[in-house]
Amino acid sequence: MKPTSLALAVLTFGLAMLVPTRTNAAILATFNISGSQVALSSTGLDFQCTAAIVNAPCPGPTGTGNISVNTPTGDMAAYANEAGYIKDLLFSSGLNVPFSLSDFLTFSGGPVGSPAFEFDLGFINLGIYSPAACGAAPAAGQTCTPAYATLVSPADPLGLSPLNFVNTINGSTVSFTMSGTRRNLLDGTTASFTAEFTAQSNLAYQTVLASLANGGSYSTTFSGTVTVTGADAVVPEPATSVLLGSGLALTAFIRRRAARARN
Repeated sequence: MKPTSLALAVLTFGLAMLVPTRTNAAILATFNISGSQVALSSTGLDFQCTAAIVNAPCPGPTGTGNISVNTPTGDMAAYANEAGYIKDLLFSSGLNVPFSLSDFLTFSGGPVGSPAFEFDLGFINLGIYSPAACGAAPAAGQTCTPAYATLVSPADPLGLSPLNFVNTINGSTVSFTMSGTRRNLLDGTTASFTAEFTAQSNLAYQTVLASLANGGSYSTTFSGTVTVTGADAVVPEPATSVLLGSGLALTAFIRRRAARARN
């Protein structure tokens, strides 16, 4: 193969392989939620209204609880000490499938005056643990995602709930995750968000689950972390970039040598 042909082959292969192999979503904002209560049940999450959150007074809109915002960053840094409302969730709305719950999280317009953002929920993740240890004798380190016949669906054939229980030395924790879309009310742009909520109890999760049996519930304080991300940034594979650069360099070298030969 002639050197020029070899260079062109290397360059062509590099261009063909220059595809996005990794993406890094830009983090636009993060904030934490605290000072709120939620009633856990086998069928959903009933967020409570807490009188101590003065910037989102009780009672709030029907079917909501209130939340307090702290440690915000990015384009929501001004939302420190802001408060708002969060909608109750029924698991029958859909688990492990896309759906739409508009205005899932809104702000009341305390310190920021006129809030620029609202959050629409679009997905509730299933719990990540097995139900196997849900009924075992309590012990630290145990994990459990309870399953319920009422939650069985094509997208959730085992009837898993979104709840992730972990027994600790002093009780237990429960977490659940979800995602959706943040709307900018000023310019109409949207961004994606993920949220993880965590609650603690001084009881083993087996005791908490007993409260959920037969339609019961268990109330506890919770906290949450919300992360807002923008469009993905495409990053080529490093090896592909090196291959492409080698082809370009080889082509330039051959062209210079050919030019000297003609002179």
